[in-house]
Amino acid sequence: MKTPRGFLVFVLCATFAGPAAARGPNVTCESYDGARIRCDVPGDGRVWVDAQLSRTPCIEGENWERTSTGIVVDKGCRAIFGTSGSKEPENRDDSGFADLAGSPAKEAKAALLKRGYSHARSVHSAYLHVYFYSPDRRSCIEALSYDGRYQSLSVVGWENCMAPGTH
Repeated sequence: MKTPRGFLVFVLCATFAGPAAARGPNVTCESYDGARIRCDVPGDGRVWVDAQLSRTPCIEGENWERTSTGIVVDKGCRAIFGTSGSKEPENRDDSGFADLAGSPAKEAKAALLKRGYSHARSVHSAYLHVYFYSPDRRSCIEALSYDGRYQSLSVVGWENCMAPGTH
């Protein structure tokens, strides 16, 4: 019995290709007006530009980099980043907010309030800086809001949650 040549090629490719790399969530991280922005990435896996959103090319090492907790973009880099499926360490920082980056601000704020955070204060600049605190976690987080979305959320010093002149 003859085996079709294409079938053998398929079997060989499928046999030696190995398991497909697990894929994690996509993360949108955008620098507007040259601002340096940090975006959280769950886990510690690999990150790459999956879809370019800006006219400025996003080039690793020039206008974006992988950090221990996420991605930093600047100089107009805007992209959707693909991530590998590395498991996020349990209780990485016990912050309870990593999944909210890129979410609409109203929904993210409501989620933070449900998770036990309280709104501390807001500061207007090129971005809206919204600060939340959690007495249980003794932590303060800063959400950078732009265009109605929380572009990035990060743990900041406790003093940032206090009104100016109170610390």
